[in-house]
Amino acid sequence: MADNADHAASGLAPPASKDSGSGRASPFKFALSLVGHMGYLLTQVMLVVVSVVFLLPLSPFPRVRRWISSWMLRGYLRFFVGIYLPACRACRIEEVSGRIVPPSGGPVIYVANHRSSIDAILLLSLLPPTSLVIKARHARKPGYACLVRFFDFVPIAAGVFSRLQQSMDKCRSLLASGRSLLIFPEGMRASFATLMPFADFTFRLAVERGTPIVPIVLQSDLPFLNREKGSFFPRKIARFRIRFLEPVLTSPGDDPLRVADAVTRRMAAEVTGRARPADGGGA
Repeated sequence: MADNADHAASGLAPPASKDSGSGRASPFKFALSLVGHMGYLLTQVMLVVVSVVFLLPLSPFPRVRRWISSWMLRGYLRFFVGIYLPACRACRIEEVSGRIVPPSGGPVIYVANHRSSIDAILLLSLLPPTSLVIKARHARKPGYACLVRFFDFVPIAAGVFSRLQQSMDKCRSLLASGRSLLIFPEGMRASFATLMPFADFTFRLAVERGTPIVPIVLQSDLPFLNREKGSFFPRKIARFRIRFLEPVLTSPGDDPLRVADAVTRRMAAEVTGRARPADGGGA
């Protein structure tokens, strides 16, 4: 009862039970979900084709290439998230609240909790042109490699100092050009209604440049494309709620760990209804 009260207080439904949609899907729902997964895989193939045919010739014109690739990606993701996935009965965005673009008008660092493999797709369909920070191992896949090369995604290898510095330099360059970043500081998908410890890379970058941080909280009524059983082929459509919290302002000289703690506490209060997640250090 206490756990259910915590979920109700934070706007979350309690974790899915066997009857709530995470069990075995019907043949029809399984087929629709399979079509949804195939669309996700075909998207990666399409990225390679579009990058080679349309964007590679624009490499000598980086500003034109960036403008075209940004709006091309955003337009496609809006179709994929707003029409394709709901039609496949896979998932849909039920509610978006808060201010997506802060009044400052400059670039920001969007910081989101990580619930499922589709989090970045959902958010990029809503955000203005924004670069995503991804794990370096993903950048070895053809689709993600094209996103890094032509769509200004940033691969990061937290355990390798020289490569981390390269990622920091790329992020600095993007912010200086006026482009915002989307980062999942947990670094992995968390279980239902929990937060993993945040790596401090995001907050060191924000403080260094005095860039505002916009926390984003994703919630869903049942597990979807995460580590929980039944989340790849749920019996019901997964409904996501996305809330943009008020920006956390930073300035050079701030303590990155204090900024990280303030953001973590604010997001934890939304996700779990508690004051903060389990203790842990930054990476």
